Amino acid sequence: MDSTTNNAGKDRTMIEEYRDDNFGCWHDTDEEEVREFYHNVQSRSVWKICSICDEKVKLLPLYDKCNSCMDKMERGQFI
Repeated sequence: MDSTTNNAGKDRTMIEEYRDDNFGCWHDTDEEEVREFYHNVQSRSVWKICSICDEKVKLLPLYDKCNSCMDKMERGQFI
């Protein structure tokens, strides 16, 4: 993790952001087992075309829709 200085001049820890096309934004990445699971998902993911948006995304073999499209569907937005 990086350390940086905020506007008040105090040190704060920057949390590295993990994102992917399977699950979107990963939380709790300060925990080693979450990071290990993230890297495992990344290593098993393959390049595919999302069946909704037709974008090239990296998904687990059993998935055919990207997280961005699924988030929109969950919010009731039509794609």
